[in-house]
Amino acid sequence: MTKKKLFILEDDVITAEMYAHFFSEFFEVSIANNARSFRNYFKNHTPDAAIIDINIKDSKHDGIYLVQELKSISHYHTKFIAVTGYQDLKSADLFDGHFKKPIDLDHLNDFIRDQINKESIDTV
Repeated sequence: MTKKKLFILEDDVITAEMYAHFFSEFFEVSIANNARSFRNYFKNHTPDAAIIDINIKDSKHDGIYLVQELKSISHYHTKFIAVTGYQDLKSADLFDGHFKKPIDLDHLNDFIRDQINKESIDTV
């Protein structure tokens, strides 16, 4: 069976690698650590789900801006999940879900899989 595609935008390399290691058992994983890599990836790919770190240190734009920008250009069926260290998430309605750090990866994995399966059921 072909694995679903998961994209991770996380500026902390160690955290990104930890996420990739965990999720690679369940998904085909791609990672970006900055806004430029995020934009380049989405020019040629449409993952089933994307974990988006809201606070990207090396960019003048945060994860919210990047997802808004992407959605304004084209309609993606990608499920966008925000991760943040802050309790209150601005533009929460832009995302299909959001998680506060530190994240329970098992819970996040279950949520992502449910979101992807929900999309599959809705389109049948």
